[in-house]
Amino acid sequence: MNSKIAAKASRQLQDPLVIMTGNLPNWLQQIASVCPFLFPFETRQLLFYATSFDRDRALQRLLDMSPELSSSDSQERVTPRLDRRKRTISREDILKQAEQVMQDLATSKALLEVQYENEVGTGLGPTLEFYALVSRELQKTNLELWNSSQSDGEYVHNPVGLFPIPVSRSAKVNQITRIKSKFRFLGKFMAKAVMDSRMHSIAGCWDRNTASH
Repeated sequence: MNSKIAAKASRQLQDPLVIMTGNLPNWLQQIASVCPFLFPFETRQLLFYATSFDRDRALQRLLDMSPELSSSDSQERVTPRLDRRKRTISREDILKQAEQVMQDLATSKALLEVQYENEVGTGLGPTLEFYALVSRELQKTNLELWNSSQSDGEYVHNPVGLFPIPVSRSAKVNQITRIKSKFRFLGKFMAKAVMDSRMHSIAGCWDRNTASH
């Protein structure tokens, strides 16, 4: 990591006007693409949000990382305007409902908020629990999605990360369709978690590969 370049990059990325106008200098993206190791993780993460998502979401990420900006005199100028979509979900058969929610919000940039039926809580807490519960459901043994030598009977475990189970050449069409559908949902689910800055608990083999680069 180069401290001087990292500091200069941080100054650019922590300027709300730069984020809102999308006026990032070309050198910043070029260096991050060719030599990402020159920047600390926090800088690369903020750059990712600034270049991959809408400006309000990037600004929200900046405010989350630098709360002092929210209390400044320029609060009105740097307040993001993010739409929120609330969904009421039953704890019964939560995976099926999650699939419908992700399908409904597939093209939406709104933040997802979850509330459970017959419960008063809403907002961040129930939403984070939603991601944790769905992550857990996706690791059930009976879904036959993951290859693992360890299982407690109900859930799959693998200390080196989950790996998709090989599909037999003799597998029936409906089985292949079901598996493909679940992995398509997994992609939407993880993408939504990244967009909304939410944590999921699916430790895949790709995490190890990413960490090693």
